[in-house]
Amino acid sequence: MSSLKLLLSHVKKHAWMIGALLLFTMLVVLFSLITPLYVSFFVDSILNLNDPSHPIFIFITNVFISVESFRNNLWLAGLLLIIVTLFSGTFMFLRGAFNAILSEKVVESLRNGLYNHVVSLSHKEWSSHHSGDMIQRVTSDVDTLRRFLASQLSELMYAIFMATMAFFILLGIQPTLAWLSMLVMPIIFTFAFVFFKRMQKAFKASDEAESELTTTIQENIQGVRVVKAFHQEDNEIHKFESKNSTYRDLTYKLIHQLGMYWGLSDFFILLQIVMVVVVGVNYVLRGQLSVGEYTVFVSYVSMVLWPIRNVGRILSDMGKVDVALTRCAQLLTYDIEDITQGINHKIIGDVMFDHVSLIYPDDHKKVLDDVSFTIPAHSTVAIMGATGSGKSSIVSLLARLVEPSEGEITMDGIPLNTITKQSLRSQCSIVLQEPTLFSDTIRNNLCVANREVSEEEIEHILHQTSLYNMIQNFEAKLETVVGEKGVTLSGGQKQRLAMARALILRSPMIIFDDSLSALDAKTDAHVRSALDQVDYPLTTLIITHRVASAKHADKIIFLKDGRVLAQGTHDSLLNTCEDYAHVVNLQEEVHHG
Repeated sequence: MSSLKLLLSHVKKHAWMIGALLLFTMLVVLFSLITPLYVSFFVDSILNLNDPSHPIFIFITNVFISVESFRNNLWLAGLLLIIVTLFSGTFMFLRGAFNAILSEKVVESLRNGLYNHVVSLSHKEWSSHHSGDMIQRVTSDVDTLRRFLASQLSELMYAIFMATMAFFILLGIQPTLAWLSMLVMPIIFTFAFVFFKRMQKAFKASDEAESELTTTIQENIQGVRVVKAFHQEDNEIHKFESKNSTYRDLTYKLIHQLGMYWGLSDFFILLQIVMVVVVGVNYVLRGQLSVGEYTVFVSYVSMVLWPIRNVGRILSDMGKVDVALTRCAQLLTYDIEDITQGINHKIIGDVMFDHVSLIYPDDHKKVLDDVSFTIPAHSTVAIMGATGSGKSSIVSLLARLVEPSEGEITMDGIPLNTITKQSLRSQCSIVLQEPTLFSDTIRNNLCVANREVSEEEIEHILHQTSLYNMIQNFEAKLETVVGEKGVTLSGGQKQRLAMARALILRSPMIIFDDSLSALDAKTDAHVRSALDQVDYPLTTLIITHRVASAKHADKIIFLKDGRVLAQGTHDSLLNTCEDYAHVVNLQEEVHHG
């Protein structure tokens, strides 16, 4: 989708507001142009006693009030000027109000569309793009459009209407001087177009530099604990300063080009005004132009040329908007997940991996190689293995974040890829190793997936996950705000909150992706005991590297280098799998010191 099509798709929803904005802008221009004409009528016809020459004032003096009445009652002339000014101010207010409302509505629609697209992106897109860059497209780039619509769109309309209407009025007064007064306009427009092209390239470079700066800030805020733990503050500050300097230098280029445009355009415009003043005085001295008409020319030239000068700025902002909208349109080309394709299935929890292999798109090595196993419904199965053995990849396959390269996965005898992702994920809770908590109250974090849960059920689950006493010690209890990503809580507390959140959903299948690792042995045992006592059929999959978390499972699947090395109960694997027995012995030695 092009940047223009993207903009029109959101603007056309408010077409009537565009029409109203055009109307009020035209009326503002009309009343702005009437004022100098009225001054001309006052000087030539009231003070100098000449007959009205302009059709508007001929009509007014013939139909409404005579010239003699104006001459005898000068207060009427002042009253008419006040009325014109009131109308001009009213239409100016309505123009500004509609402009502001239109810009905010269009930007709201665009931002909502971008955000809806971002949260629907596929796992592949999230893996291949920086989140900081996406944030900038949804915020800073959209704000570039907002600023243009709020300040420059109506200015462009104003400049076009002003130049067109003023030119035709001046043609009716003195054609030669009218053409002379507009002599500089083609030069300004040509200069502005060239400037627009240069600004487009400069702004794109500046915008991309700002994107890198945003990504650096985000990464450092998210990883502040790692930075501090390794005492890398100086290195990160140096990296930030380097990117900030690059952004500054590119912005300087923008400012330099703006300065060149303003300086040269001001020179041409002032030269044009001087030319009109000199030639106009000559016309007055020769009797080809009245004093009032001369006033109109001088007023109109200033009123027209300064908005035309601003066209350069408007074009430069259009260049920025084009770059920003192109980046937004590019974001909309990123692949989204179709979470509704397939069948809706009520999960029981009987899972089978049949000769499954997995290769990630950016890698040629098999992460999983010919993996086969079953997870019986309502059982507890543990998957163990060293780092890099493929444990978390199994979770990604079960959640359909990725699809197997070979083989088939079935859920309750139904091919997993035929079940809608929406149905699958709503019934399969995953507790991650690094749980994400929102900067909100404990209650809202617990009930994020189930808003209908009762107080009694919340309290019961808090007891199950050893959280009740901890929460009671907080002054605000469940209304305690945990901070961004749960920063005010310990690692174990965050994981237990994530477990409680999964249990509150009452899904038929829960996957613990190494999420018991931050728990001490006593709490780990307490949580596993609580899982055995849930009052509904539950299939539990525990991804872990700790023997204590896996030994009581109905089945243990032991992975090595992406393959199933052995599977069975804890006791059977001790006797049949040397690698598993070695892990058990190592952990027992560490435990006993």
